[in-house]
Amino acid sequence: MPLQFLRQEQYSISKISELVGYASDHSFSGAFKRRYGQSPSHYRKAHSKKSKP
Repeated sequence: MPLQFLRQEQYSISKISELVGYASDHSFSGAFKRRYGQSPSHYRKAHSKKSKP
């Protein structure tokens, strides 16, 4: 679910961390990076709908 939120760009990363149950942006970012190998903001930039032609 966080991947979908990041691609949609409807919510800030702070709001996404709250929606998926993390107490802080820092804990969400750390867990995301361990799971996906990149930060949520880097993932968003690479997979945003705006970056697609």
